[in-house]
Formats: sequence, structure tokens, C-alpha cells
Amino acid sequence: MTMNPCRRAFEQAQRNRRNHPLKSGVYKLDNALTAIRRLLRTMVAMYDHQNGTAWPGNPVSLGSCLSDEMDEYLQHTPAMVAEILGHDVRPAIAALEGDGLSPVEVQSLLRSGTIWINDILRECDRLHRRLESNVKREVRAIKSGKSPIYELVSDAERLIEDYLGNALWHQEKNTRANSALQIDVFSHDPSVRQRLFGDAPSPSPAT
Repeated sequence: MTMNPCRRAFEQAQRNRRNHPLKSGVYKLDNALTAIRRLLRTMVAMYDHQNGTAWPGNPVSLGSCLSDEMDEYLQHTPAMVAEILGHDVRPAIAALEGDGLSPVEVQSLLRSGTIWINDILRECDRLHRRLESNVKREVRAIKSGKSPIYELVSDAERLIEDYLGNALWHQEKNTRANSALQIDVFSHDPSVRQRLFGDAPSPSPAT
């Protein structure tokens, strides 16, 4: 069975990542968010350029491409999203134990994340076919402010924001729990308890 182009890009990106495995995931989710937002900024620049609100003239830089490269850039955008999901996002979620999350927490995030990623990949492939048949339609859609490609990239941004936020929340929760456990253990030592809580020392037994 022939694999769809964006799914193929996703799987190849995962294979490439296995050559350079992640030891933790939060920083890579943050990197992926930066990359996705770069795509969004480029499409906003396309909108501004086509509507004459910025950068008059031709060709001009739109961030990640020139104004005379819009067709080619848009055609590659679904595959670029798939590559980011495969190379950075899913491996980063799987590596969150390195950021202090428990195996149970990581597996829960990975299960739900995989469902969301698969939904986005299906949309990537649908839009890839749409762009192959008529990329000019998408250029006009961006000019009108009603672009399916922009919505696709925005969905990927929401996914990464959500899982980065979840990872940071679990990380903070676990850090607080570990700190409380340490205080509970050390508080049995009267001298440590006095430093931590200002308790008065226990009176010495009468002799």
C-alpha cells in the first residue's frame, strides 16, 4: 500500500530522529513551537503582501520565502508540518521522563498526542492533494484571510502549546511533591526542623 506523502514525511522524520534520540522533551517542544510559528508568520506576511499593507514591490522577503516563491512554499507546507510532528513533537512527548514526568504521565500524554497528531496528518495529506491540483486557489484563500493551510498550521501550533503546557504543569507538580517529601523526611531531625520551620528545640530531659 502506497503511503500518503505527508505520512511518509512524518515516518521518515521519526526514523531520522532515532539516529539522534532525545534525553528530554520540553526544550524540543519549545523548538517545535518556534518552527511552527515561523510558518505562521510567513503566511501572515503573504496576506500582508497580497493586500498591499506591507512590503511593496516584487520580489520581497516574506520571512521564510520570497514573494515569487509563494506557490512552491505553500505546496511544501503540509509536508513541513508533518516533518516537525515526526522529528520533534512526538519524540519530545515520548522523552518527557527526562523532564521529571513519570512513565504513567508520559504514556498518557503520548496516547492522546498520537491521536491528535494522526488527525493533523490526515489533514496534511488532504491539503497536499488540494495544493497539487490547484495551488493558486490557496494563494487566493490566503489573500482573503480564509486559508485552510493557515488553519492546519494553527492546529499544529495549538497541539504543541497544549503538550508543552501539560509537560510544564506535570514538571512543576512533581517538583513540588518531591520538595514536600524531602521536607517531611528531614523534619524528623530537630535541628533541620528548627531551620525550616523555626520550631523551638525540644527541651533536654531532666537529669
